[in-house]
Amino acid sequence: MRAVLVLPWVWFSSRAQDVAECAVEDGHSLLQLPPENTPQPRSSHEGPVRPIGFAKVHKTGGTTFAFIALGIASRRGMRVMFPADNHRLGWPGSFPGAKNGRAVGEPVHQYELILHHAVFNATAYQAYLKPNPYFVSVLREPTSQAASARNYFGDMNTGHATSWQEHLAWLKALQAPDQGHVPVDKARGRFLNPQAWDLGWYEYVGFTAAHDRDDAMVRRWLAHLEKSFTFPAGLIWMTEHFEEGLVLLGEDLGIDVQELQYVPINHRGSAKVSLTEAESQELAGLYSVDRALQAHFNATFWRRWSRG
Repeated sequence: MRAVLVLPWVWFSSRAQDVAECAVEDGHSLLQLPPENTPQPRSSHEGPVRPIGFAKVHKTGGTTFAFIALGIASRRGMRVMFPADNHRLGWPGSFPGAKNGRAVGEPVHQYELILHHAVFNATAYQAYLKPNPYFVSVLREPTSQAASARNYFGDMNTGHATSWQEHLAWLKALQAPDQGHVPVDKARGRFLNPQAWDLGWYEYVGFTAAHDRDDAMVRRWLAHLEKSFTFPAGLIWMTEHFEEGLVLLGEDLGIDVQELQYVPINHRGSAKVSLTEAESQELAGLYSVDRALQAHFNATFWRRWSRG
């Protein structure tokens, strides 16, 4: 049985001192690395790793992992894809986004790390990444993720303060089955099965909510995702078991555990506004695709863990 390595919360050793900006989720840019023609150090004891395509899911610990990945890339001189706004690669729309043409160039397998907010599409990611990429993502128990998103993003969707009951009513209207087209906007990207949104569900079904409770369609999509996120192609793990995920990641990529030390980014402790038991149960009835997604990959993760 594999032992869990509890990593010290220590800042990774990277080029953080040499860059101007730090990341906070949905606020500022990620650490900006130097242009590709700037000499970058490669440690003698840190060997090359496979290109990494990180599918960054909102409010799951993604920014923490992004900093870890940037440290790995910086120490090896890996080429990182940066969007024009240093923040989004097309999200909430399709990757890499119409506004990023000049910033990222034509897809000729030129990058070794993708990590900014984007809607995951394996074919599109592969076109930009060098051969044999490793795909990574982090998911979270949906009620916890939904509460965190509500507390983090506040009332920017309505423009005025709302109670949890008002927010739940807004969510129900947003997630109601609809045969029509789902508008591509930030509010829906954050609250309409947001974890599934970030991993490409709505792009997969043609931006409609008509299939949100279609179990057969959801299973088909999950089988499609498995091709990218199960060993040896990649890995999805849970926020609630972040260190265990890093252990498997290190094994898969041949990265020493010392390189995976971190401090949590955007960690706010307890929720800013607590839900009542009734509100928690009501929230639990929403996010049907997110629940199927999290349950599926939680199971695949622990099956993989048990094989160690």
